[in-house]
Amino acid sequence: MKRLSVFMLFVVAVMMIMAPVAFALDTSAMVNIKNSGDPCLNPNVAKSSAVISFATSTLGTAATGTVITGVTSKSIYVCNIATTLTGTSASLNTFKLISGTTTTTACDVSAATLTGLMGALGANSVAGVSHIIGYGGTILKTTASHNLCTTTTGSLTGTITYVQQ
Repeated sequence: MKRLSVFMLFVVAVMMIMAPVAFALDTSAMVNIKNSGDPCLNPNVAKSSAVISFATSTLGTAATGTVITGVTSKSIYVCNIATTLTGTSASLNTFKLISGTTTTTACDVSAATLTGLMGALGANSVAGVSHIIGYGGTILKTTASHNLCTTTTGSLTGTITYVQQ
């Protein structure tokens, strides 16, 4: 019993000596991320997500749909995108993200291309090609008051994480 007490005292003494070293934490990097101005990186800004689910009525013919509806005077900051694109032919499976406002069809006014044409340019694209884009920070930003839309020539499903401010 005496040995156990001596051992416990030794452990407590070591912990008291080591405590200032073991728990020293430099928070300057965290403060910089928090105040970086990037809403996707800011832990105090709530993130939202949306489901992407579009299919063209005729494969190979482009169709545009709204992924996120814009809010007056606010931009959409895209943090991450995960999609799967399927269809019946490698050349018919493409998509891109655009922004704009809507009069008749999705993003038909002041349309701006936000990404290049993405897709599966290979023989196995019919089975489904996944795209995972993002590192947690902002990867795309719309003009204020614009919708975020996708133009696809196949069947596109997935999720998108974003901040609207």
